[in-house]
Amino acid sequence: MLSIEVVNENRIGGVVVHLRGAGTADEAPALRAGLAGLEARRPRGVIFDCSGLEIAGSSAIGALVEVRKMLRAFGGRCAVAAASEYVARSFRLSRLDSAFEMHPTLEDALAALAVKG
Repeated sequence: MLSIEVVNENRIGGVVVHLRGAGTADEAPALRAGLAGLEARRPRGVIFDCSGLEIAGSSAIGALVEVRKMLRAFGGRCAVAAASEYVARSFRLSRLDSAFEMHPTLEDALAALAVKG
């Protein structure tokens, strides 16, 4: 089962989305529902913390792409942090590792997306 926790993060003027469990096709509707409120918030940045994500199937990655597209429409930034080798490989195979800012740790992603002054 996939769990989603959205946490406000002032350093990036947005949120960190902690993903835990399996991002399979069965869990994609729950993931989309968990991310649905982000557009109304119009965050400057969203970081997907994948440290607890076991699998990132194409449906789950598709949900993250939708958030990225929404953010880009108003100048926001989107990053993936702490992806395991298996999850990072899913991004590489789908050629989305260049579409998302990929960071080895959550702290690295927070530093990269930090809102300046």
